[in-house]
Amino acid sequence: RHAFALYIASRGFGVSSEFLNQALLMPWRLSTSQQPQDQTRLRNDLPEQVANSFVSPGGGFGPVADDGYGVSYMFAGEGQFFFHVTSKNHAKETS
Repeated sequence: RHAFALYIASRGFGVSSEFLNQALLMPWRLSTSQQPQDQTRLRNDLPEQVANSFVSPGGGFGPVADDGYGVSYMFAGEGQFFFHVTSKNHAKETS
């Protein structure tokens, strides 16, 4: 996503980048995303000890290529880290 955003910005400014042109032609077999723990303010109104007991491991992040992986991760506090790895069932290389 970041490389694509740079590509779009470079096009908007009329700048050609051979690196970005080539990078976007490569297959993207690893797609990652970080998921924030506190997307709403619901936990803010709870006492800290109670709020810390309501931690969600989040959801998954799917692969963008048939033979790739999707990885999502989340730092959910001082001592908690969650991650999910997904792939497509029909891909022999990843299932």
